[in-house]
Amino acid sequence: MSAKNSTRLTLIQRICQADGDEASWEDFVSSYQDYIFVIIRNFGLEASLIEDLQQEVMLQLWKDLPRFEYRPGECRFRTWLSRVTCNVIHTYLKSKAGRQRKNEVEFQQALKTLEQISAPEIERIAEQEWKIFIAEKALNNLRARLSDKL
Repeated sequence: MSAKNSTRLTLIQRICQADGDEASWEDFVSSYQDYIFVIIRNFGLEASLIEDLQQEVMLQLWKDLPRFEYRPGECRFRTWLSRVTCNVIHTYLKSKAGRQRKNEVEFQQALKTLEQISAPEIERIAEQEWKIFIAEKALNNLRARLSDKL
């Protein structure tokens, strides 16, 4: 795997700095938004809700990244990213299911699914989705270089 497709530590460090620039944040979003989308999509929610949750996750990351400490021996960045994503989804679904208990079975089912996922399971899912995400990025890069006939 190339350094471009692995955790972009220098990018994360630039964002964590107090003077993190807008270009670094935009680079972060373009690098990780599809991965976050894939994680959220696994909960079987409507496309419009997935997009809203993706924005909520990005907002939470914008708040949390300056406090993030990279400790490679303890946890991968994508695991942390997956946990933040799951926490945002959990908070959203819990509040939505509570307010619309009778009308929204979808939220209750998704919340039940999320609550059954343990930390090791999140790690396994994150690893599996990361491999798929990287493979899709590589395939898209290859498609751009190949002719339509090929």
